[in-house]
Amino acid sequence: MVPQKVLVIEDELLIRKTTCLFLNKEKIATVTAGTGAEGISMAISEKPDLILLDLMLPDIDGWEVLRKLKADERTRDVPVVFFSAADREVSEIEIRNRGAIGMLHKPFYPHQLFEIIKTL
Repeated sequence: MVPQKVLVIEDELLIRKTTCLFLNKEKIATVTAGTGAEGISMAISEKPDLILLDLMLPDIDGWEVLRKLKADERTRDVPVVFFSAADREVSEIEIRNRGAIGMLHKPFYPHQLFEIIKTL
């Protein structure tokens, strides 16, 4: 299932806009947030089909955002994919054990993003 709406939680404006451009070209609607707290609020109000979540945010790190999303019945079933330039040492097992479905390492190519989306 290709998501119809993706929430991009990313503090770097250029990455946020570029990611949305990739998705919009494929006819996928996007909503964005620049902080973890804003992202949690947007996930609740916008009900996205997928969340792309940066690990390093200015207010709350991505792990804590994920924990809060999975603890809330309104957002617990939304698939989450991390993306980050840091934390290359984080294993797929740890990512999945914490509730995310995968990791994209920045910089990434559009085809890498769409490969993960195809697994939904």
